[in-house]
Amino acid sequence: SSVRPRLAWSGVADTGVGLYWYRVEISSRSDFAVMDKVETTASTTYSPSADLSEGTYNWRVRAVDRLFLESSGTDTGNFTVDITIPGDVALSYPLDNVDTGNLHPVFSWAAAADTGSGVDYYRVEISTYIGFDTLSFSGTTAVSPLTYADTITENTYYWRVRTYDRATNERTGGTTRLFRVDITVPAYVDITAPADGSETMTGMPVFAWAASADTGSGVKWYRVELSTSGSFSYMNYTETTAATTYQPAGALDDNT
Repeated sequence: SSVRPRLAWSGVADTGVGLYWYRVEISSRSDFAVMDKVETTASTTYSPSADLSEGTYNWRVRAVDRLFLESSGTDTGNFTVDITIPGDVALSYPLDNVDTGNLHPVFSWAAAADTGSGVDYYRVEISTYIGFDTLSFSGTTAVSPLTYADTITENTYYWRVRTYDRATNERTGGTTRLFRVDITVPAYVDITAPADGSETMTGMPVFAWAASADTGSGVKWYRVELSTSGSFSYMNYTETTAATTYQPAGALDDNT
């Protein structure tokens, strides 16, 4: 990602008058018909004295002795200058502000775009802090998705994805999402009506209970189950409600 990359080569010996310098040639053309940089150095390392533009370059080194006889420079290399950071990813799953009981959540996202050297890999970061001051997890992958291999603990988490290209340019995950891990079951409810063993003349009795407590993601709903079987081996009625009372929409048959 440097606009002045460091080039290095093995030194050569000159058995005649001695080595004078090396001439470094850099060109965007493989035939070196047009030179972008030509500079000399007595060292076996070199960095351009001025910034290079983004692009792919070929380079070679000619050894020059004190009589200005020079080697052919047939050994060539190439490199790419890329200082443009990759695009941001589009997070897919988990959705934002969701609850899950999955202790091995899967994180997925749409691939980022990179017009330079290309995307190299992604880093998924998970934290209990919205500012990601401390990371609970950090893992890399070349493609989406990434599965949390260890067992994640109950908590509220934030997650984001960083993108790195082959020139090590980094896109900090700009979009973050929140999810909660909850595997603790809610507390039992206390049934308040009808009283146990009571009889009623109405076919549409009102069932009532005290609200349950849930220390994790919170109570979402209650499922009311009515059965003529004391073991609830089959259900006559099953309904859900967010309230703490329920009244059947139609009259119940005479039965226990």
